This record gives sequence, C-alpha cells and structure tokens, in this order.
Amino acid sequence: MKAHTTQAPLMERAGPLIFAKHGNTEHYALAASPVPQPATQSTDLFEGVTE
Repeated sequence: MKAHTTQAPLMERAGPLIFAKHGNTEHYALAASPVPQPATQSTDLFEGVTE
C-alpha cells in the first residue's frame, strides 16, 4: 500500500495506526467485483475469469 501514490491520503491518516498494530507486514484482500457475490476462499488467481 505504501508503494502506491494513489493511497497516499489514506496512508497519511491510517498508516500510523495500521502499521503500529500490524508492523510492516501489509495485509490485504482483493474485494473488487463488477457483480456482487458471496465471498469464498480461492486458490486460483484466475478462477472464474472468462475471455
């Protein structure tokens, strides 16, 4: 998250709190979807991708 300049405003406000709690390890989840769906565990990055 620190590497993305678009996240700079978020890092200024929340960064100190987040990294104070979790250290320098970044935790993230891919949550964007054009179609709402239930969250499921995935082991394949391209699962459900159609061309």
